[in-house]
Amino acid sequence: TMKWANLYLNQDIWDGRVNLIIGRCASMDEFDNSPVLWNYVGSLQANPTNLKTTWSPNTSWGSRIKLRLTQDTNIRYGIYQITTPGVNNLCWNFFPSDSTSMFAQYTWDPEFCRPGSTTIFDGLKKEEPKADNKTDDKSFKNPVDIAQLKKLPGHYFIGGSYTSEGVSQFASQTSQANASAFYIHGDQKIYRPNPTTDAGLLVWTEWGYSPESENAFLTLQAKGGAIYQ
Repeated sequence: TMKWANLYLNQDIWDGRVNLIIGRCASMDEFDNSPVLWNYVGSLQANPTNLKTTWSPNTSWGSRIKLRLTQDTNIRYGIYQITTPGVNNLCWNFFPSDSTSMFAQYTWDPEFCRPGSTTIFDGLKKEEPKADNKTDDKSFKNPVDIAQLKKLPGHYFIGGSYTSEGVSQFASQTSQANASAFYIHGDQKIYRPNPTTDAGLLVWTEWGYSPESENAFLTLQAKGGAIYQ
């Protein structure tokens, strides 16, 4: 079968300092999401409650606004419709049984160490820049333009979500509305054998907490791993 996924307006405002998305979109594409999690089958995002959070390709009506604070930090807020998705995701109606979910997140995407560093510990070393903007690193056969050398990137964020939906409690026919969840994530490239490529070793961890124990799969989640790619 075929399924309609995304259809939304993505607009930069105020010289790119503000970005707005509105339309048919998925909340977990914008919140509690990092490129490292795309390497795993299934979801490793910290969604510890029994919520009908929207995941691609099951999208719903929603909107997200992101404010860039600095070059590597931003805050974002989103509100999304919670509804039962159709087989082809082409039912775009609003129903009395629908509810909403809201997300807020602070993100920091730094790059550590000087350009050309191969490990995270290289940041402790000091090196004067070359006058010709070239490096004479012995690991290269020929001098390499410093502009081609990469730093060690990381992704860090903390956020929370709230839903007005009535969430079914375990071993009960009743439901509990106004559920919330909180999460924190960090991933960091710590080793790169060739500083002109993206290949290297990355470590990550993620924690999730839901204060409503009646409807949480796990009240507290902790996970982590390492990837060489």
